[in-house]
Amino acid sequence: MKRRRLVTPAGLKVGKIAIPCIIFLLLVCHSLNSVYVFSISCCTDELVYSEVVNGNEELSIEYEHSLYKVKQKEYFELRNTEFELHSMFFGNYQAYDYYDSNSYGELQQNDDGTYLLTNLTYKLNQINFRNAAFSNLLVTINDTSINLGELVETGEIIQMKINKKARILTYLGGKQDGER
Repeated sequence: MKRRRLVTPAGLKVGKIAIPCIIFLLLVCHSLNSVYVFSISCCTDELVYSEVVNGNEELSIEYEHSLYKVKQKEYFELRNTEFELHSMFFGNYQAYDYYDSNSYGELQQNDDGTYLLTNLTYKLNQINFRNAAFSNLLVTINDTSINLGELVETGEIIQMKINKKARILTYLGGKQDGER
């Protein structure tokens, strides 16, 4: 019996083992590609939340102002491995003034007495803050809300980062150099 060889659309003759090998090589190449991983951890090196992102999502952090007890919200864009603060919401003028009355952004007063500071371009490699007892920290990314007050002990330092890592490490849960 004569062995038949597969013929590719380009007219190349390929053995039966070549197709699975090509598929395997494509999967290996795909798994070695880098992806961006947004993560939230606390000072005990405990990973609280992790998600693969495409590097241009919106992120918001909502909390109660410690002094004026009004809602405050920070809006970021994820830019590869950086957070770019582009606007902030303040529950009243005192909360804004406490933040920075000489900010480079544009301040808009809303009809309900709240304020929005826009056109900011502050870039951060990571975001650090403490989980306060009086305020639930609510982080929203990709329509997912994470209530850090329920996940992290009061007083813990929380760190948010975006790391570039090999896709295969996200499947295996591994860390790359520089990660906690």
